[in-house]
Amino acid sequence: AEEDSFAEMVKKLNRLVYDNSRGENFITAFFMVIDLELKTLKFINAGHNPPFLFRGSEDMVRLETGTTILGGFKNLPFIHEEEITDLEDFLVFCFTDGFTETYNDDEIQFGEDDLGKFIQSHYALPQKELHGKLIGHLNKFKGRQAYVDDITLYSCWVKS
Repeated sequence: AEEDSFAEMVKKLNRLVYDNSRGENFITAFFMVIDLELKTLKFINAGHNPPFLFRGSEDMVRLETGTTILGGFKNLPFIHEEEITDLEDFLVFCFTDGFTETYNDDEIQFGEDDLGKFIQSHYALPQKELHGKLIGHLNKFKGRQAYVDDITLYSCWVKS
């Protein structure tokens, strides 16, 4: 219902996933609501890789606040939402673990730190170009190794 709070909607989604999978499957997810007038971002991270929030190339924050996986419990054991205020121009960058868990020929994992550093150094690029350069960088990094999981990137630029 429209009057449900953000957290209540996530709780209801958890219950739907739980009821439909009988507790045998789960999902991770990241939910956000951006209010352009108030210049706020409200989010709940449900066990997903914490996205990056960039407010300029030097200001990088991980969006970790939230809850656990959806569908693993009949009722979520905890849920927290966070609101970030005074947002002017910013980039939210989301990704799946298939990206950061890619290994190279020396059995070194790409990792979230390397992903954050790459985005920081290419922060000003248009999204399509940023994603293309990032995929190219990962392809070069992995060498002859195969991808072991799916790779999904999603970014959202908000500019005033």
